[in-house]
Amino acid sequence: MCGHCIVEGYLSMRVDEPLKAVPEHLEPPFLDMAVMHATDIRATLWALKALPKAGDVDADIAVCLALELFLSEGFDSELACWVDWQYADRWRALSKERPVLGAETRLAQTLLNPAFWQSPELLADLTARGEEAVQEAEAIVTAYRDWWLLENGNIPAPSPDERLSITGVMDPIQNTSREDWEKFYASFPVVYAAALWLARRPGGHPLLTELVVAYRPQVPDFTGLDLWLQRRALAWVCQTQGMDFVRQEIGRINWMGLVDVALRQAWDAGRKAYVRDVIARGECDVGVGMPEVFLEECPGW
Repeated sequence: MCGHCIVEGYLSMRVDEPLKAVPEHLEPPFLDMAVMHATDIRATLWALKALPKAGDVDADIAVCLALELFLSEGFDSELACWVDWQYADRWRALSKERPVLGAETRLAQTLLNPAFWQSPELLADLTARGEEAVQEAEAIVTAYRDWWLLENGNIPAPSPDERLSITGVMDPIQNTSREDWEKFYASFPVVYAAALWLARRPGGHPLLTELVVAYRPQVPDFTGLDLWLQRRALAWVCQTQGMDFVRQEIGRINWMGLVDVALRQAWDAGRKAYVRDVIARGECDVGVGMPEVFLEECPGW
């Protein structure tokens, strides 16, 4: 099992009964899925605060959602202090020990500064930087695309045969080296923030399109943060280009991303029927998961 399976299972749950809050009965990684797919970020983060299992949620997810909330609705001091204590502090601890993409940029340095979560001044300073901040965001997303998605500069992991001979296990998630996984988690909130910056531009940005169609060949881990960013990028692109983009690039768009965006953006029956048809005919990217099982289990979709 990997991130593809977890996402597929979670989407089946959302089709049957759309989740408007964080269900207390869920355990990781499905708890992570419920949080990362929040449509009301503020309500979800506050619901987490009251949840005994709040500490089980992946720190990167909560940090990214808080950043998205603050950029769209403004800084919330009380919520920021809690996110910092519960999640951002964990992320900073990892980033001190591992390389972070774009670490030299002002964007990354600001987000990694504990003072960012204490007052709105640093966020206001970032949003006032205009084109300079956009250029930094472009550099960070480009570095992520080249290193993680296109695998330029990855640290090689031991071969599956080597791992099997040493440990008796051949987990495909370990096709990615431990060093690269740690760098990925240390970098992800910065990458997500950079993508958010590009999504704020009127008319969108071509790098978001690349996040949608660039497909990493390695197996994602259980939380699948890279798959989450791919789905969020598709949602951001659809907000500016609508169905024109979907029809133009349908052969390169992951089928689970289509389902997620249709649910998130409450697509009408006609557009949802189009999604179901292209999945059934294999016209979109159906190379992972079991789309035929999804369609069978969700006949009302």
